[in-house]
Amino acid sequence: MFLIYLIIFLWLIRTARAVLFWVWLWQLKEYRFDRMNAHLALKSGRQAILNIFNLTHWILFASFPLLIISESWRNIFVWLVLTVFALEILKGIFEAKKRIFKRPRFTKKALLISGAVFIFEIIIFLFYFIQIPLEKTLAGNINALTVIMLLTLALSILLPFFIFFTVVLLKPMTKFAKARVIQKAKNKIAKYPNLIVIGITGSYGKTSAKEFLATILSQKFNTLRTVKANTDIGVAKVILNELKPEHQIFIVEMGAYKRGEIKAIRDIVKPKIGILTGINEQHLALFGSLENTVKAKFELIEALPEDGLAIINSKLKVESEKLKVKSLKFFSIDEKSDIYASDIKVEKDKIRFKVISGEASENFEINLIGKQNVSNILACVTVAEHLGMSLKEISQAVKKIRPIAKTMSVFSGKVYLIDDTYNANPAGVLAALEYLKNFGDNSGRKIILFPGIIELGPATKKVHQSLGKKMAEVCDLIIITKKDFAEYIINGKKFLLQENPEKVYQILKNYLKSGDVVLFESRGMESILERLKK
Repeated sequence: MFLIYLIIFLWLIRTARAVLFWVWLWQLKEYRFDRMNAHLALKSGRQAILNIFNLTHWILFASFPLLIISESWRNIFVWLVLTVFALEILKGIFEAKKRIFKRPRFTKKALLISGAVFIFEIIIFLFYFIQIPLEKTLAGNINALTVIMLLTLALSILLPFFIFFTVVLLKPMTKFAKARVIQKAKNKIAKYPNLIVIGITGSYGKTSAKEFLATILSQKFNTLRTVKANTDIGVAKVILNELKPEHQIFIVEMGAYKRGEIKAIRDIVKPKIGILTGINEQHLALFGSLENTVKAKFELIEALPEDGLAIINSKLKVESEKLKVKSLKFFSIDEKSDIYASDIKVEKDKIRFKVISGEASENFEINLIGKQNVSNILACVTVAEHLGMSLKEISQAVKKIRPIAKTMSVFSGKVYLIDDTYNANPAGVLAALEYLKNFGDNSGRKIILFPGIIELGPATKKVHQSLGKKMAEVCDLIIITKKDFAEYIINGKKFLLQENPEKVYQILKNYLKSGDVVLFESRGMESILERLKK
């Protein structure tokens, strides 16, 4: 009887941990089947299903014919199942201590899915458990115990599928609730006819441009911006919860993984000004092609009213030729354009440059790092000028801009630590590597931690090979923290593949010397960054 209670206890703890992991993963992929499918196509994604514990569950469950004919195997089987469940729990405890335990943000949806699946598994277990004659176990017959263990193994194997079906079943309910929220948001924003809505989209730089623009315009206007919300439902919630009559400007970041998603956002807010920061291979696996990416991003620009303003990266001039927008301005850091930058000087802690807009010009200085920020500033300057601010006013306003958390933020101590873990895209990684050159050959060695970039689709190999070549040129040590794209990136002795955070930390601890620079690029190794800061 003790063993029965022990296995039930261990299985319950193991199930709770597994539920939290799978709901975290679905939440991370925004409960989208396309993003989850792209994730499971990766080596690290398949590891979620084909890891040693899950494979052991399958093998043990498949051995049930042996349980019928071999008493010795029944005895071994009992202790193997107990051991596997116990090891999974110990792994969870270790992850919790190291602060790498995977659990979702406990939103209503996450709690509903977690609770529903956990309760469903318990109900199934109880349904079969009450039919098992436990008195035979007490009499020395272990058949009932092995049946219980087979049942817990089966439920453990089926748990990811139960999570999947719960997500599927919630789709209609979620879609209905989402439609109601969006309609309420449309009704509310329609009551603000004088509100100037500015939409920002692109493959990269959306969040930075949004934050920079909000800082600049807030010097003259009552400004609202979206925060951690770039989907239709996210934007709708911001409108319902935060938009007030006194707001004059509403800056909306617009994200998308396929065509039609930016259209859905623009139909809610009806922007008068649209910014397109740039387009590259980001999320190409979901868009299907670069042509689809272009069409999706231009959904914002194409819907602008006749008196609207389109502000577009000059690299997209060809794609912009068919636009019917009357007012169209291009910005550039590489060539002369409607508004462009010259004399760009990137320093360790700031950037200096001159902005030329028509016949006017002004010197700018911003407390940001990385040349890529100049392009985003130019887009913002174009908007601010359009709304009546002078270049002089704007140049003063940009001095109040501060680095966005986890976006090229520098921590100076014995070594320089650069936190660029917010996200990763090809242009951003190249810009970060270019920034490392500012430290020169005499200021210490340059190290980068990089997991690779997901959802690049057919461009995966080409992009990672290009990034690997650039890393080899700039860095003294390159630590690849995920094996998914390592074969494309690694091209020499400077490269090291290590997925274990603790081992990565020990490598850095033993390697780093005063004056060295470490770039943390993309997510996954934030815990190491925090430990090195101490």
